Amino acid sequence: MKLFKKIMASIAAGIVVISSVVPVFSSAKYKKDYLNMGKDPNDDGDITVADSTFILQCIRGKFEVTNYDRLDMDDNGVVSEADSWIVLLCDAGVST
Repeated sequence: MKLFKKIMASIAAGIVVISSVVPVFSSAKYKKDYLNMGKDPNDDGDITVADSTFILQCIRGKFEVTNYDRLDMDDNGVVSEADSWIVLLCDAGVST
């Protein structure tokens, strides 16, 4: 039982450290960059997880889109799961 408590305390301490560091990295810059390039998959004015979901739904044929350029986040000419990951990274504040 003591080992379990030590492990849980270590995990809790790690979460506190990570949560205090993560807000330092803002996703606003990356979102603004993509929005300035016309990259807003669901055209709601923000880059969020909803955009990632929308890309995956379009790939699977749930929605028909006429302008695939706004879904192609890496500008390689192909809309794929990689574009969805780029949106998630952007929303998390990680540079791609």
